[in-house]
Amino acid sequence: MLAMLSASKIGSVWMSLPHFDHGAIWVDLEWLSLKLEDTKNREIDVRGFYLFFIQRFLQIVDTDNKEKSNIKLFEVVLDDGFPFSDSEEINFVKRFRCRSHVRLLDFFNDTKTVPTIKLPAQLENLLAVFPANVRRKIRKSFKNGITVKSGGGELMDLFYGVYTANIKKHGSFGLPKRFFRNLMNNYKNGKVNIVLAYYEKVVVGAAIIQTFNGVVENIAFATSKPFNYLYISYALHYSMMKIAIDDQCTSYSFGRSTAGSTGHHYKKQWGTTDVPLFFNDSEKEVQINSGSKIINAILRHIPAIIRQPFDNIVSYYKY
Repeated sequence: MLAMLSASKIGSVWMSLPHFDHGAIWVDLEWLSLKLEDTKNREIDVRGFYLFFIQRFLQIVDTDNKEKSNIKLFEVVLDDGFPFSDSEEINFVKRFRCRSHVRLLDFFNDTKTVPTIKLPAQLENLLAVFPANVRRKIRKSFKNGITVKSGGGELMDLFYGVYTANIKKHGSFGLPKRFFRNLMNNYKNGKVNIVLAYYEKVVVGAAIIQTFNGVVENIAFATSKPFNYLYISYALHYSMMKIAIDDQCTSYSFGRSTAGSTGHHYKKQWGTTDVPLFFNDSEKEVQINSGSKIINAILRHIPAIIRQPFDNIVSYYKY
């Protein structure tokens, strides 16, 4: 496989799926670099390939008049030549949004970044990757009595309880439980695991990790605030990296953050490297915000049983 794109139709807009940092558009850059090593302007040609690939996707879905399903599987046959080398000549037949690690479209937002860390091949070398302060907090978390368990769908209810409590704390809508169930049941390009942190038999932290092509990504992460003094997050991330090494992954993604935010600084202390993240749109300026502060304040006081039915609606259009 040289390239992959997963997208969903939201109204009249095709949007790359949100459970990857890279927005479910992936290109084998090692292969592409070899193919383009003799070109005069490699940067333009790399962007041109991405756009060519998206264009072919949109052309195929545009010719499907049945519109019975928003899920499309297709193959693009590449010629020996490079009809995609001039990115300026590519026009989209439908509006498209995507996330990517390179700027693709005329309209974009680059306020997000993805802190990542390289993983050693052997588990016994993992602690040595981190700065001394992080190693101390990892050891302290387990000394405090934190234990970690990983599994599959049987842990979904426990994960979702911590996840929704954290969403309420931030005054936001969350992804519905069925999104995570569908991901665990239908994802075919790697593994999806639920990871839980316990303190005295109580679940105090929860996360979901997803693997793809040697990369493991933290796609959902939450801890119980009253227990954060136990360094729950350090035990969770460390344990998730151990799982990734067992699965022969070579890179761990902490998940996207707003550059310069508190969350970003927390991830940087692990010794991470920032990978750029672009939110691209083919037609309109991209706005990324957390919503109205008034709405956030109201949502913090609405019981989950009332708020959660709206998660399906909001997540469909927003996420």
